[in-house]
Parts: sequence; structure tokens; C-alpha cells
Amino acid sequence: MKTVNPQAYRQLAEAIEALDFSEENAELEVISQEIEAVRGSAVKAETEASKLAQEIHEFSGPAPELVADALLAGVAPSEAARLGPSKEELVSQKQALQSSASNLRERERALRQRKRALEDSAKTKVAHAVQPFVADIERVINEAAEEIVSAFASLRILSETTGSFALQNLAVREAREGIMGPDRILPFRNKIAIPPGLSSALSQLEDKGVAFPAKIREEVQVF
Repeated sequence: MKTVNPQAYRQLAEAIEALDFSEENAELEVISQEIEAVRGSAVKAETEASKLAQEIHEFSGPAPELVADALLAGVAPSEAARLGPSKEELVSQKQALQSSASNLRERERALRQRKRALEDSAKTKVAHAVQPFVADIERVINEAAEEIVSAFASLRILSETTGSFALQNLAVREAREGIMGPDRILPFRNKIAIPPGLSSALSQLEDKGVAFPAKIREEVQVF
């Protein structure tokens, strides 16, 4: 059975142990704190803007209690009637808060993008460290794929020669189709060589007489 070289595991462990994310960790900690601060401020602004929106919806002028207290304090009626913020002022405050919240959310998005970029950078470091191990896995996969292709050729010629082993031939054919072709492990081949040992053994059937007329090929056609 094809296996990864045991030394590859040791090299992988050493490469991973040598990875250093101290810079990324330090920057991510700062960014996380900034994200929480910005997000918290945005929530406060959005909450206050919502309160103002409700207040604007229900606005009917200065609060009667406020005007009454002012009159009792000797404030002129015309001035007392104008106490408290106007509807226009409330609308202006709401719009300012909404704009501030939008700005804060944009800052939050920018911070999260920086966070993802740092995390992606760490992943790239890991990918670079494990690349030699991946190369060894690819070697194992390619060798195993070549064995499947060889098995396909063997079963194809045995099935054609004997008229048997249809199920086995079908199974290995599907396996071969899964590993050969565009975006597969192996490129497509029109012909696949039969293992020399099998071809040599089967060629003896050519001398067995008319009961078994055989002409053994050295390769099979792929359809």
C-alpha cells in the first residue's frame, strides 16, 4: 500500500512548530478591541436615533409641564411656549446620529477586513509550511492512481479474453474514469499498456489451438 514517507510527518511537525504568529496575534488583539469599541458606539448612536424618530413621530410641541414650570418661574408666555427642542432640531439630531452610526459601521467593516486579512496571512504561512507534505501526498495519490489505471487495463483484457469478470471490469472502469481526464489526477489517455507480466502470461493462449483462438494485445483502448 502506498503511504506517505514517515520522514514527511517529522518534517511537517517541525515546520508547524516553527510557525510564529506573534505579530498577527498582537495586531488582532488591538483590532478586536477597536471593533468592540466602534460597534458599541454605533449601537448607542442607532439606539438614540431610534428614540428620536419615535419622539419626532409623537411630537406636538413643548411639553406642557415644561411650559407650566417656566410660567411659574416668571418666564414670559411667548418664551415659555418655545422651550425645549423644536421638531426641526430633533430631526437634525436624528440625522446627525444616523450619519455617525453609518460612519462607525463603515469603520467596523474596514476593521473586520483587516482582521480577515491577518487571518488569511496566517493561513498562507501554514499553507507554505505544509506544502512539502502535500507534495508527498500527491506522490502517493499519483502512484495509487497509476496502479488503478494498470488494474483497469488488466481487468479489461481479462474480461475481453475470458468473457467473464464484467462486474469487476465495470467497477475499476468507473474508478479509472474518476481519476483520468480534465481536472483529474491523471491526464486522459487513449491507450493504456497492459502490465508486461500479464501480457506475457496471456500470450501463451495464442498457442492453445482452435478451441481458444486468441490474439493478446499489449494495450487496451480507452473509450
